[in-house]
Amino acid sequence: MVRALGIVGLLVFAATVHRAVADEPKAGEAAPADPTAQLLAKLRQPLALAPADELQLPEFAAQVEKVTGIPVSINRDAFRGDNSRPEEITVRVAGARKLAGTVVLRAALGGEGLTYLVRRDHVEIVPTAFALRESRQPVKTDANGDPVAAYPLVSAVVKNVPLNAALDDLAADHDLTVILSPQAGDQKAAFVSARLLNVPADKAVELLALQADLRVVKRGPAFLVTTKDHAEGLFNERMDRLRQQAELENQRRPVGGCFIGQPGLGVCGFGGCNGNLGIAGGQPGQPPAPPGGGLTGFGGLGMIGVGGKIGFGGEYGI
Repeated sequence: MVRALGIVGLLVFAATVHRAVADEPKAGEAAPADPTAQLLAKLRQPLALAPADELQLPEFAAQVEKVTGIPVSINRDAFRGDNSRPEEITVRVAGARKLAGTVVLRAALGGEGLTYLVRRDHVEIVPTAFALRESRQPVKTDANGDPVAAYPLVSAVVKNVPLNAALDDLAADHDLTVILSPQAGDQKAAFVSARLLNVPADKAVELLALQADLRVVKRGPAFLVTTKDHAEGLFNERMDRLRQQAELENQRRPVGGCFIGQPGLGVCGFGGCNGNLGIAGGQPGQPPAPPGGGLTGFGGLGMIGVGGKIGFGGEYGI
């Protein structure tokens, strides 16, 4: 019995090895194409759709699939959570014929609070709020109350490509501003690999840069890729400017013993919860509270914020 089981095991192992060897590309043959890389390449091609002011979402998805050859699905479960039905949503399609598929999709879907996610072998249309939750981004809203992303979601398949080339492609495909600092030197040519699907742009740039032992400094919508020492130097310079600004504010308006805390120490204040410019104070004539503690407002007696509980204007401050 044991001998028979051993023979069966050998046969199964031999069949597995034979199948694995058969799947490997032979000498001189190209490796099997990556379906996700192929999908992304198609999305970069110009997408010409017939212009329409009102096109039902399912019909729009069908047209994109027909023209591009990319399977397009609508995540109906995501729409249930958004209390809407895809059949009730219409999108507007412009008549441009030289725009990349990614641009056409973002323009048509974004106007209705929608976006698309890249899956392994298809594209999935979802509400923007759903995409933000899936990518673990904070859900923010614009002036109309519609959810918006702090950074666009990017998708890319990078295999042993120099960092500078990978960043150039990422920036071109997703309308990003990425700058490689001269301080990066030869590190900018380090080979990197990544499979990024629906990743916030700031994280995507950082994940690529870290492979070359570089760091990312964010300035508004722009990303500067540089060395660790250069990044730390820029950070220290910024903190020095904030300290100088805080000291200047303290000299200009000492109101009720209140002063501006040191940068980075505040809990709640001008800089929000990160405390770029925290507020701290005390009653007139008394020693001030610890810098950036955010304990007393401009009224001198308040508990939290500008005006606090008993500030200029009564119980709720200014």
